[in-house]
Amino acid sequence: MQALSVSAPPHAADTALSRTVHNSITPRPRIRAILPSVTSRNAKEKLRAGALEVAPAAYTARADGQVIPLTPREFELLVELMRRPDEVLSRELLYELCWGQPMVPSDRAVDVYVRKLRSKLDRALPGWTFIHTHYRLGYRFSPQPAEVSDEDVAPAEISEDKRSVL
Repeated sequence: MQALSVSAPPHAADTALSRTVHNSITPRPRIRAILPSVTSRNAKEKLRAGALEVAPAAYTARADGQVIPLTPREFELLVELMRRPDEVLSRELLYELCWGQPMVPSDRAVDVYVRKLRSKLDRALPGWTFIHTHYRLGYRFSPQPAEVSDEDVAPAEISEDKRSVL
């Protein structure tokens, strides 16, 4: 017997199997037994990073309880990054996870969506950096307070050695 791999929404699994598996085999009861546990586990999944909370099954992202308006692609990208905190994920892997197909060389879609996602997260939770770039490697999700530049600091807070330069 040959192994069968089906990638379909839960409501389509029976249809897909009944069309691809010989009629003498009836896997439907087994699939129906497995699907509720998978669905309920995913429905309860919540990803948290400080004031950022994501509920993948509900397709919602919140910052301090307020919904962050994300496109489906931005949301999928955020979920995939949050599921692997502090791990550098290549652009190619992120593309496959979010677009469902291999990335075409020189495609900048991941970079564009990361930029849009960063902008929305920055507006929702200013003062925090969530997504970090690793040059030529990919992106890493690791919430950290944003670095403060000299322009953001009041003149009285700038040290003496920096004042001499100003």
